[in-house]
Amino acid sequence: MPSHTRKVRRRASVWFERILTAIAAADLGLVFFDLSYIPWRDFYVLKAPAALHETYDQLKGIEPYRDTQQYIDRVNDLKTQVALTGIESPQVEAILADLRQRSRDMIDENPFQLANKTGNLERIKNQLRAYIDNESAKDAFQVFWSQDYLKQNWEASIAFYDRELLPNFRTNYFRQIGENSEFIDHFWKLDLIFIAFFGVEYLARTWTISRRIGIGWREAMLWRWFDVFLLLPAFRWLRVIPVVVRLDRSEILDLSPIRRQASEFVIASVASEITETVVIQVLDQLQTSIRQDAILSILQNIEQQQDTYVDLNNVDEVNEISKRLINVSVYDVLPKIRPDLEALLNHTIFSSVESLPAYQSVKFLPGMQELPKRLSQEIVTQFVGALYDGIVGAIEDPIGAELTEKLTQNFAAALKLEIGKPTNLNEIEDLLVAFLEEAKINYVRRSSTNDIELVVQETKRLREAAERRS
Repeated sequence: MPSHTRKVRRRASVWFERILTAIAAADLGLVFFDLSYIPWRDFYVLKAPAALHETYDQLKGIEPYRDTQQYIDRVNDLKTQVALTGIESPQVEAILADLRQRSRDMIDENPFQLANKTGNLERIKNQLRAYIDNESAKDAFQVFWSQDYLKQNWEASIAFYDRELLPNFRTNYFRQIGENSEFIDHFWKLDLIFIAFFGVEYLARTWTISRRIGIGWREAMLWRWFDVFLLLPAFRWLRVIPVVVRLDRSEILDLSPIRRQASEFVIASVASEITETVVIQVLDQLQTSIRQDAILSILQNIEQQQDTYVDLNNVDEVNEISKRLINVSVYDVLPKIRPDLEALLNHTIFSSVESLPAYQSVKFLPGMQELPKRLSQEIVTQFVGALYDGIVGAIEDPIGAELTEKLTQNFAAALKLEIGKPTNLNEIEDLLVAFLEEAKINYVRRSSTNDIELVVQETKRLREAAERRS
């Protein structure tokens, strides 16, 4: 029973939210209609029911322009008079004379200008010039509104007027201007009804949230921050935000895919910007440290830099690196390059023996041509072997190890001394700073060319993979 009651309450709550959402959507639709009414009034006048524009024109302070409306009325009088007395009657001629004069005045005074519809007047003139085949619009009107012309083909001429000219006359209008020098617009009276309704709803929801959760009114108002846009007449188009939120929350539309994609795009964009900033700051810090003689501080004796240099592991890294380089060179590098070293020395000794004058005088004797090759191979093999064994023995022998340690220390000390010289140090610092500057530029360029969509797609792929595994 309690479960059934909860379901009933939830269903009622959902329908209540849907009703409020429908009202908010209707308010938004009315706002968009109002914003579109002036730009699209021609469509509403010509295509929509007449009651629509006749009613809404009053809200916008719009009324038919007197001159163009009188022009339309006179043409209607002409139709009525022709039906009563025929086209060649004096009454018809009087009406036609009036229309000819009105046509001249219309071209001279341009009653379409106030409504920013001068293009309609140009369209009327162009259509009539093409229909009468006369380059002068005034002359074309004089011919068109004449008994001689109309009696030839009254039906076709008046049909042309109704089809091509009348719509341009109908869409012209006069709009009143208020005391504030702005066009009259009474939409706010209609909008005020919705603002009052949603204002009461916003206060009621704030009170409910405050009582249910136990927070202050200010915090409770922030829970429904998006509803504030329903109360701002100056930013009416922003009401699309609360309407979209309400459509999602009332389960009328499922916007979770769009919301997820938008949040992923924003997060990826922000993450890219943050990563780029952090990397550039790190490289900038490295450049600053190098400019402040950080290399010299590292190479100097740590005991003399206790106040400025922080040693984390009580290890002289430069000495250790030098020792490690020697061991790697002896045990790993030399065995791999030994064949190449022997080939190089063999070629050098062979060339030297061949160039000796004594060998030149005896090389034609039997067996002497192979002497340089055998001699160089034997010397190189013995020399390289003895050299390598001597180096390994020196490292592994206690006395040799001590000498190697001394060599390493002296090497590190000499390296520190030489690098610490102003000429060498300045050159190395300049090269490192330039290298870091290039690294920053290339990183920013690569980062700017990365497509955020690719990052979002990769994130989505990894999330789907994780969901499948779980």
